[in-house]
Amino acid sequence: MRVRCLEQLEHLLTRFLGEVQFGLRPLPQIFEKLGSQPGGEGFFLAAQEMSLKDGRTAKSCFCSAIETSYPLLHQEDKEPVLSLGEGLGTCDHDTQCRLIESAIKELSEKRRLAEEYAAKNGKLYQGLGITGGLFLILILI
Repeated sequence: MRVRCLEQLEHLLTRFLGEVQFGLRPLPQIFEKLGSQPGGEGFFLAAQEMSLKDGRTAKSCFCSAIETSYPLLHQEDKEPVLSLGEGLGTCDHDTQCRLIESAIKELSEKRRLAEEYAAKNGKLYQGLGITGGLFLILILI
């Protein structure tokens, strides 16, 4: 699940980069569009929080939405996306694009590490589950 969530976030950030590079829409509209994609709950929530216009910054809305919307991710997995929030609405166009590209690269590395971890430990957990099931059968007999 963690690997899939990281893949979805990576895909969403790639689309976000395209929207920032070639689109002229404001952030809430971009986030709303990204929120309709698979795994885009955090972006949709950020768009909703931004539309409230309660005086909160784009960074605050984005970071709180990411924190609450992706509970399956470890905190270190969220860091690249949260660091992206630092520049939202405060940096120029080129700097925002570089921040997004950097976050995509970091997420890609996190995804690769998560895939290695899943491959290494997946068989271990499967073996433990089978052994535990057999042990339970022996106890019940």
